[in-house]
Amino acid sequence: MITVNSQLAQELGLTYWQLAGQKTAIIYQLSHEEKELLQKILQAKAIKLTDDIMTVEQNQVVQVTTKSHLLSFDDVSQTDENNIIYLAKLADMLKDNELKKLTWYKLKNINFY
Repeated sequence: MITVNSQLAQELGLTYWQLAGQKTAIIYQLSHEEKELLQKILQAKAIKLTDDIMTVEQNQVVQVTTKSHLLSFDDVSQTDENNIIYLAKLADMLKDNELKKLTWYKLKNINFY
């Protein structure tokens, strides 16, 4: 997690959106290992990982938007909805191979095209 204030945003040449009353904006990031795992999962389903299809939210919840589905890497035990597929958090999959298996099992028969 990186905390960005208006001065840092200006120095980095970033657009800084300041909400009313807040002095800082919070940017959530993945670790190198989490991003590598995400890339491998998406490559297996022929999806190229780009910054415009991925968002990292609070508590390391990652949302990946494909043409036909939204992949929510949050809690694999949640029931999938119409086009929303709930998968295990990337950090949890790195620690527990059983969660990784459950995630792969859910993705196995899904066609993203």
